[in-house]
Amino acid sequence: MALTHEGGGHSNSIANMAKYVLQQYNGDAKKVFVTGESSGAMMTNVMLATYHDVFAAGSAYAGVPAGCFVSQANQAAAWNSTCSSGKSIYTQTQWANVVKNMYPGYNGARPKFQIYHGTADATLNVQNYYEEIKQWTGIFGYSSNPQSTTPNTPASPYTRQVFGEKFQAFLGAGIGHGNPHFDDNDLKWFGFIVSHVQTSIDARN
Repeated sequence: MALTHEGGGHSNSIANMAKYVLQQYNGDAKKVFVTGESSGAMMTNVMLATYHDVFAAGSAYAGVPAGCFVSQANQAAAWNSTCSSGKSIYTQTQWANVVKNMYPGYNGARPKFQIYHGTADATLNVQNYYEEIKQWTGIFGYSSNPQSTTPNTPASPYTRQVFGEKFQAFLGAGIGHGNPHFDDNDLKWFGFIVSHVQTSIDARN
């Protein structure tokens, strides 16, 4: 049920927490963001798919497409080897439909999204990076081929691929599952002004 809008589960709880804070503290709905790594990145994908009316933007490190890491037995925290090994491969349209089916009938604005992944990820195969690209470019109506590619961005050994105004992806050559976090890059994506620029990082597992 967590994979449907207002369907209960963890995603519903997270969305309700965000809504509560906005109401209780008179927050700015345009400045509600979601980010995470690994399982947190999976949830980031899910939150942007199920509650794109709540979040303004997202940033995910080493995740999988929304709806990929599901339990066939409907068990909490069950491992999905097909998804983790990068064998859940579908078309751009099929992946986009997974997102659309999480909030049927929604025709409003969708939050912008950026993802990071390492080519040497042995936990969540890098194929998931390419499947995420298919899913979200399909949602935004972009080509699955990048509009631009920039090496060493936000730092070596990462390469930035821009698919459109609302979606970009970063692939780290030789990086394992423990992606470094580019906080400044994320803050820029979320609309905050920062000045520090990191030029390189060490590959790690």
